Amino acid sequence: PSGQSASFLDDLKAAVMTYGAADIYVLWALCYATQDNTHLFVDKRDFEYQAVEDGVSYDGGHIVTIVGWDDGYSASNFAETPEGDGAWIVKNSWGSGWGNDGYFYLSYYDRSVQSFASYQVDIPDGKGQFSYDHNYQYDFLGLKSYAPLGLQEQSAEAANVFTAAGSQSLKAVSAVTITPGSTVHTRVYQNLKDKNDPESGTLAADQTETVKYGGYHTLSLEQAVPLETGETFSVIQEISGSDGYYWPIETGTGAYDFYGMEGTFHCIAQADAGQSFIRKDGEGWQDVTNLPDETIDLYGKTAVRNYGNAMIKAFTSDLPEKPVTPEVDPQLNEGAGEPDQNIQE
Repeated sequence: PSGQSASFLDDLKAAVMTYGAADIYVLWALCYATQDNTHLFVDKRDFEYQAVEDGVSYDGGHIVTIVGWDDGYSASNFAETPEGDGAWIVKNSWGSGWGNDGYFYLSYYDRSVQSFASYQVDIPDGKGQFSYDHNYQYDFLGLKSYAPLGLQEQSAEAANVFTAAGSQSLKAVSAVTITPGSTVHTRVYQNLKDKNDPESGTLAADQTETVKYGGYHTLSLEQAVPLETGETFSVIQEISGSDGYYWPIETGTGAYDFYGMEGTFHCIAQADAGQSFIRKDGEGWQDVTNLPDETIDLYGKTAVRNYGNAMIKAFTSDLPEKPVTPEVDPQLNEGAGEPDQNIQE
């Protein structure tokens, strides 16, 4: 289908089969839906569409959930006829009184759809245990950043420095990629001598892997890293894709009128010194708090971009407590008429 390769359709179907559903962004255009709201096919991309067309407005961009598909669903069922048959079965969030008991068909050929996403949630086991006990993170703004950094032509790295809160085992880290097939090179250093230098400790993990899709990923370490209480460690990542190197850094702006909506939209990134660092090829590490704000063009308006933390998390599990062996004072047994318990005969 137009804009969606056959292999992509197969991948999306696999995501639905594996995880149960997949979220998408779609342009809900009234003039392109059937009157009963059970079928939708928009033959224009979001940025090509006008808010009012032939005197009919649309409800706007909307997130919905793909729960199934029908490859043979007839194109004649839609208000505008797509190039071919096939449709997604989509669940909306407007209640069972809308559409077909809350569902509708979306043509494979719809050109407005984007932001396909499927999530794998960490569900506790029968004993109530999750995969990890602790999540070290600073990036609470995360992918809500609306003023992203551009790609770099040369090697670019980002790092977070954390302090272990207990005797734990570092088992996995997170990574954010923006293009399919990106390569993530992860290094972990422990026992840092200088908290402002992510490489000033002992290299404990070094691995590279390619991830199939763009998005947020949890990457298991090939070898877990033991950490002691109060130990400072770093996670460093170099992320590269088909378009260059990517810095997974939160970015924000002051305030601006977002997409012309009434009111002011705020997306402000912030970080504390000694948490996150970046490095360009051939240069030293730079604390993100020292990066200067930058005036940029954002959605046709002038905005000031500021920087937050690296979007790198570290996942750990508690290590079992070491058994304590009581010490026996041999002097306590002297003159007691009993053999010394610390002496093996």
